[in-house]
Amino acid sequence: MKQNWLFDFEEYLNSEKEMAQSSISNYLRYIRRFLDIADSISSPFDAHQFFKTSNIEAYYNSKSGSIASAVLSAFADFLLREEEINKQELLIIKDRIIELKKPMGPTNDFEILSDTEIQFILSNNIHYRFLNDPGRPDDEISIVGPAIWSLALTGFEQQELMELKLGDLDVSHNYFRVRNLYKGSDELMAEWITLDNITKSKITHYLDHRAKLNSKYDNLFLFNNEPLDNDSINDTFRIFKRAGNCDKFKNGGVVSAQMLVRSKLIQSLKQTSGKCLIDIIKIFGMNNAQVTYSIRTYLANSITS
Repeated sequence: MKQNWLFDFEEYLNSEKEMAQSSISNYLRYIRRFLDIADSISSPFDAHQFFKTSNIEAYYNSKSGSIASAVLSAFADFLLREEEINKQELLIIKDRIIELKKPMGPTNDFEILSDTEIQFILSNNIHYRFLNDPGRPDDEISIVGPAIWSLALTGFEQQELMELKLGDLDVSHNYFRVRNLYKGSDELMAEWITLDNITKSKITHYLDHRAKLNSKYDNLFLFNNEPLDNDSINDTFRIFKRAGNCDKFKNGGVVSAQMLVRSKLIQSLKQTSGKCLIDIIKIFGMNNAQVTYSIRTYLANSITS
């Protein structure tokens, strides 16, 4: 039974989620771990028993990060398609996945980018050493990278960046906004996130490039004419560790989408003295680990300053 579901889940990720093979491999590795836990704790091996609190907590103790909860959510969607669970059960399961997600660890200054570091990432001063070298991806990174980084600063983590489709971007009727992939079934959360002028310019430049590719994919982000995956996202972030860029960062240029999300949240809380919290919750919801981390860090800094 377990092996059959793994095979069908792989097919589901490929055909319905249209994931890159590297992402599918990561998802399968994570879900195997979850199923092993469920198999050892639950009896009988039943889809209705998979998402018990004890199973999810044990899974989160061994697997952390945004991909861990994304995998559980995707597997729950798959079980709905297979009619192993119903829609009401799906909503309960997804709420539980979010509620039990482990908060991030204690504040580390190296995990939070300063305002100056954020401004550098958004600037046109990034150094691309091998722009004219066909053996290096610098030319493509110089176009795709800024769009990815600016959307991460808007709130999109690595998994959400990979999931975005062209249809999730609305540039009609004077709008320039992107669909809020965190919304789920929560009617109180915003459906769309309006993009600021800097992000708009980065995305527009990327879309001009993308229009020339004549791609068969409907993913918003393509890298080397393939849907974005963990490896290609990481390629764009590695540019900050290069000579000419790394000295602009206190941690030597170690940057990730998750770091950009929480750094921007903390920056926004500081700049508005916490008044932007309602707007943050409208986008991320009440049970987002990044929001919890950012609020704790903001409050801790407010107390000590």
